[in-house]
Amino acid sequence: MSTADDPMIARWARWRAPMLNLVFNLVMFESLSGFLLFFARGFLSNPALLGAAHWWLGLVFAVPYSLYQWRHYQRVRGFNDVLQYQLGLTSFFTMAAVILSGVILYFLARDTLGYTIVDLFHIMLGFAFLILITSHLVLVYRVGERESGARGAAGFRVLVLGRALWVPLGIGTLLVVGLLVL
Repeated sequence: MSTADDPMIARWARWRAPMLNLVFNLVMFESLSGFLLFFARGFLSNPALLGAAHWWLGLVFAVPYSLYQWRHYQRVRGFNDVLQYQLGLTSFFTMAAVILSGVILYFLARDTLGYTIVDLFHIMLGFAFLILITSHLVLVYRVGERESGARGAAGFRVLVLGRALWVPLGIGTLLVVGLLVL
């Protein structure tokens, strides 16, 4: 078998794909900026600037996220009876609702009941997305780890999981603890 036909090399390449890294970095920025806006708005020197960056990058994020998800869906659509597929699909629809609610927030007047309701919906969906995508990635990682004897691919999965999940979760936890202590 040539290296081009080796499924482990193909899996390793997918975990290192530039589009996946771009999407994960944007998810990380959106998560961190969202956590800061939610938990530490009063402590920020310029929350409006961070809010604008969060909104505009979130809108820009929709393009590579959609492209990545379309390509990913084309590859995995035959596994619809597998739990990690169902979690991934649910996380996709949750992210679509997060993006849509973010766009709606842009057009609503702040300090109104409608804005507050959509903002809470946006925040709850964001947290739900992180839980769903985390579950999806952990299952993909664990199943892939079992299928694979290649340590390189597993190492890159750990790197991706760490960047996409543990950094926002750790910072969010520190912010919640900090706000509870203050």
